[in-house]
Amino acid sequence: MLLTDVLLHTDIGSLLKVAAALFEIYLITLAVYNRYFHPLKDFPGPFWASITSLWYYRAIITSDYKSYQLEIHRKYGPMVRLAPDHIQIADPAAIEPIYGPKGNFLKSKFYDPFNPHITDRPDNFIIRDDKVHSGRRRSVAHIYTQAAVLQYEPYVERVIALYEQRMVQYANSGEIFDISTWMRKYTFDVVGEIFFGKEGGMGFIRDNTDVNGWGYLLEVLTKPITAIAYVPFGLQTIVLLSQLLSARTRAGVLGFFTIKQQSHDTLKERLDDMAAKRSFNSNDGLSKLIDVVNDKDKKEPFSMLDVVTEIFAIIFAGADTISTALTAIFYFLHKHPQTLAKLQEEIDTAFSEGKLTYPIRFNDANKLPYLRAVVTEATRLHPSLGLGLPRVVPPGGAEICGKYFPGGVEVAMNAAVVQIDRKVFGEDADQFIPERWIRDGERAAANMERHFLLFGYGKRICIGKHIANTEMYKLLPLILHKYSF
Repeated sequence: MLLTDVLLHTDIGSLLKVAAALFEIYLITLAVYNRYFHPLKDFPGPFWASITSLWYYRAIITSDYKSYQLEIHRKYGPMVRLAPDHIQIADPAAIEPIYGPKGNFLKSKFYDPFNPHITDRPDNFIIRDDKVHSGRRRSVAHIYTQAAVLQYEPYVERVIALYEQRMVQYANSGEIFDISTWMRKYTFDVVGEIFFGKEGGMGFIRDNTDVNGWGYLLEVLTKPITAIAYVPFGLQTIVLLSQLLSARTRAGVLGFFTIKQQSHDTLKERLDDMAAKRSFNSNDGLSKLIDVVNDKDKKEPFSMLDVVTEIFAIIFAGADTISTALTAIFYFLHKHPQTLAKLQEEIDTAFSEGKLTYPIRFNDANKLPYLRAVVTEATRLHPSLGLGLPRVVPPGGAEICGKYFPGGVEVAMNAAVVQIDRKVFGEDADQFIPERWIRDGERAAANMERHFLLFGYGKRICIGKHIANTEMYKLLPLILHKYSF
């Protein structure tokens, strides 16, 4: 009897039972294969992680990234299987082969959910193909160089002036000044100044509000977007719909589309100003991105939609991560009053000797050795990204730290784990000791910096790192010089 005859003469209930049974057999077979026959079967890790990637999805959604990943490496060792096709590595020796310029480990599907799909060319963070990434990065790299960022200092200073006004207001009233909340407002407003053409920022500080729900969006959507890549493909739609049952998530999704529209509107407003010959800032990041589009000699495609993609991406890459770093710095200073006193003494001395003046220049603040040590140490212990940065092992496989990995599987390294390695950072690696960056000389400091993943590593290192450092080094000395806490 032909299969078509069976289907035509069998009731729907029976067919559904057969389909369910076949699906159950498939799941059991897949679980057995992943656990006992998969090429990664010998790597240690949680039992359920070896069977399904849903374990990793649940861990991301329900756990504190940093804490559970530290615990899992303490339990299972330097290489841990977090999903059937995913190994996280804590050995610093793996940094160079995975992320170094000579490696051919491309980005994985993990990055796909971050794509806003404004154009068919995603931003630098999301692009998986290294050649495409190199071309895109070359097109815009001049906007993010240290020399270019120094030109943005007056824009940062306008935001800092507003920030200081708020600090004075709260200090005079005796109200609690939530440093985490206001650092996020600060970094959002800097993005508004440089890439949205808004003098004084978007209004986060000036109006003491969460403009268009940007902050709320990052708060409620970061974990679901990050985790969705580890849901088996056939279940992603179901999981996404289940997430939308939450009012918080729905509000976050609405904010996502609001930011997309605002990015489009920002570009249109600037183009209208240019066409009407109205006054606009021709030196900010937005104008420079438009210049890339209009460059007749550009070697890579870059359209107005690419401008929208770029300014949309900077909200996520250039605001939340920096505010997290600044908050971590003040957390550790609060927990270590002796360090705070020592840093304030260095800053006060720099002002008294004329090495620092107002407005604070990045190049001046960056020369203060203990300030640099504190910033580096705080972000070492609490990096802004709590998850690993996955890469795909190239075809043909690769050996990493003496272990063979077949082509196509994912490997990742987590800064929060790598940056407390005792072989690199000392026996006291899990403690906040800024002096480690000074006490053992330049060679030891350089070795630690080679294993520092705050901004990524190699050819994929964060393109906005100079903006991040400028924001931090211009604000920190001002607060620490003028205020006690």
